[in-house]
Amino acid sequence: MDNKASVNAYRMGRYPMPWLHAVVEEADQDAVVSKFEVASFPWPILVDAAGRILGLGPDLRNKSLPEVLDGVLASDAR
Repeated sequence: MDNKASVNAYRMGRYPMPWLHAVVEEADQDAVVSKFEVASFPWPILVDAAGRILGLGPDLRNKSLPEVLDGVLASDAR
């Protein structure tokens, strides 16, 4: 099972990730699954500084992530 230490160690390994990660405690998993319609773990959720959800799950995987980020950055530049 993942814990904060293992996630942090992975992030600092071969492919560093400069964004924040969260680890959902087992006791909170049902609430997270329900609220964010999580289909599996890990489940990416892109949240801006104001707490708005900008993308979820499949919207942030593979080739979709750059498209979502381009849209977010373009709207921020306006």
